[in-house]
Amino acid sequence: MTSEYGIFKDNLDKYLSDTNKRNRPIDVCTTPKSLLAIGAKNLPVVMNPNDIDKCLASREANKNKNSHNLSVDELTKLPELIADPMMIFKGQKEGYITVVTDVLDQNGNPFVVGVELDIQEKNHRVNRIASMHGRERASKNFIASNGKEVKGFIPRNIEEGNIISLNKEKATNFFRSTGLQLPEKKEFATSENIITDISE
Repeated sequence: MTSEYGIFKDNLDKYLSDTNKRNRPIDVCTTPKSLLAIGAKNLPVVMNPNDIDKCLASREANKNKNSHNLSVDELTKLPELIADPMMIFKGQKEGYITVVTDVLDQNGNPFVVGVELDIQEKNHRVNRIASMHGRERASKNFIASNGKEVKGFIPRNIEEGNIISLNKEKATNFFRSTGLQLPEKKEFATSENIITDISE
């Protein structure tokens, strides 16, 4: 993964230093085993320039709630994050997944990565990184503007049955620190870093 990490870092540095930025996808890495284990095809993993810009943009400067205010160093961790996730959730639409990690951003929120699997990008099929950010209110319930209590992102997705992959060791440590309960589902996708039976 070190070489993959370096490739993405080099590609990202080139993109950021290019004064005449082109609107073409940037190579991130090859599809890691963690995604192959849940049925992803072995396609190039790419990220579009506008998604990179959104990840690095300042929310305050842009007055855009979709800006994620990541540092370049944080974004360059992307290949490592998707290669060794804590869990993976299926998304709200077909072919979309959310990779949840136990790596925290500067505000103590776990990084999550949105991935669109097997889509057409220019003349190629790819797995595209749609977003990466620290997920606020990931584990704790909160009160919404309408006064109703809303479940945190992780417990809500577990309750809805969206979990498709789990690293038991990472999840146990994270859940212990946040007070969450491990789900009871027994079978999950497997790779060398992902545990299939979480009942033991």
